[in-house]
Amino acid sequence: MKISYPAVLDGGLSYPLEKNGFNLTKDLWVSELLISNPKVIKNAHIDYLNSGAEILTSSSYQASFNLLKNRGYNKSKSKKIILNSIEILNQVKKKTNRNFIIAASIGPYGSSLADGSEYRGINNISDEKLYEFYKDKVDLLDKSTADLLAFETVPSFKETKVISRILKNTKKMSWISFSCRNEKEINDGTSIEKCCELLKNQPKVFAIGVNCTSPIYISKLIKVIKKNTRKKIIIYPNSGEKYDGEKKIWKGNIIHSFESYIDEWLNLGVDILGGCCRIGPKEIKKIKSKVDKLKLEKHNNFSKQLNKLKADPIMKFLISKFGKNIDITDRYNPNFSKAISDLIIEQQISFKAAITIKKKFNLLIENLTNNQIIKLPAKHFQSIGISKRKIEYIKNVYKFFKSEHINITEMSDEEVINLLTKIKGVGKWTAEMFLIFNLFRINIFSNKDLALINSVKINYGIENLTEKKLKKIVSSWEPYKTIASLLLWKSIEEKIFYK
Repeated sequence: MKISYPAVLDGGLSYPLEKNGFNLTKDLWVSELLISNPKVIKNAHIDYLNSGAEILTSSSYQASFNLLKNRGYNKSKSKKIILNSIEILNQVKKKTNRNFIIAASIGPYGSSLADGSEYRGINNISDEKLYEFYKDKVDLLDKSTADLLAFETVPSFKETKVISRILKNTKKMSWISFSCRNEKEINDGTSIEKCCELLKNQPKVFAIGVNCTSPIYISKLIKVIKKNTRKKIIIYPNSGEKYDGEKKIWKGNIIHSFESYIDEWLNLGVDILGGCCRIGPKEIKKIKSKVDKLKLEKHNNFSKQLNKLKADPIMKFLISKFGKNIDITDRYNPNFSKAISDLIIEQQISFKAAITIKKKFNLLIENLTNNQIIKLPAKHFQSIGISKRKIEYIKNVYKFFKSEHINITEMSDEEVINLLTKIKGVGKWTAEMFLIFNLFRINIFSNKDLALINSVKINYGIENLTEKKLKKIVSSWEPYKTIASLLLWKSIEEKIFYK
């Protein structure tokens, strides 16, 4: 299980489903649709995935053996219903060809009562009954294809102790998130500090946090959790409304400034951020945008690399001119098919023409799936200035990423180049540009890039630049050849050269 932090979690599954007219007031809540209409759950997951979620939680929160038994389902059938929540997510992976983390949702004991007890906590229940409630479901989901277990909306210290006890025998890692009544206490009145103390040495818990809690309490809760544990912090608040368990409706005021909190939560060090009840794809998209911005900003801190390059007097001069303005992230696109297609468009045309065509290409494919782009008639591409040959190359790229299940970010520079150049129309230069601007690799110099070669010739005063001379100069920039390349490109662009 590899998560790139900070990571984006999905929002509440019930919210988009209710907005689409589905009645979720029955005891099984969203899990009702696991039985009656699993397709709409799949579509809701896809909506969150398209909004930028990197972790999707299953629709198994309310699907307890207790409730399913009350509905007349035996143990075998109940297991199939619960496991179907994970299978739906596997189907989403196959349909979208997207890689994401699957979190198997496990609701608290109160969820099996379907009366909002998870927002109050239940004390008049034995540890043995709680253990029995959790054990069967945990054992089942621990053997599933989910990546992790998600214990959600935990309202009491009693349940926390039982969960910790059960986790001693699980294979999968877990997060535990609490529902809180204020900025320092979970819903049964126990301090969040005490919960962190209990879990801080639990090896199967990789993250502790808060969900289905008003945004107004979150910042202070983050500070307390961070002070009392070294585990990852997961936060997914609700809209600020309160749930009426009898009428099964949300009451009170929505916190309309949800978006304004996101930067604050990220700056406080949240590792996983999403939404819970009444928080939908729109809010997750805003979280994704801010998380991406934060991640990109980290890639533009070149102080160490620039100091190393200053040993070269030409580089020292270029750093004095452009060191504060170089940017490795300005061409980043999280959609790798689109990123490589843009590079193909750039081939053998002017920079100005490429910008115009890329903008038109973006509008052309804006709401299309991979399959739709592959099947799009050539005339649509030609109408925006893309040649027949480049149309073929672009479609080759989309076909490749549609069929290949690869984790390209984990590959070495050489492995990425070898992989991408297998695609007809993708040469070494395209692969190298992809390494720089999409994978942020910092030791790349492309001797296929004419602008770079010309910049080296002018700045180093070498009219007859042999391969041997070029290799000697470039090797002196190790291991920061990308940073040198950015400076050389800037030199050509601004027409400022070393004299």
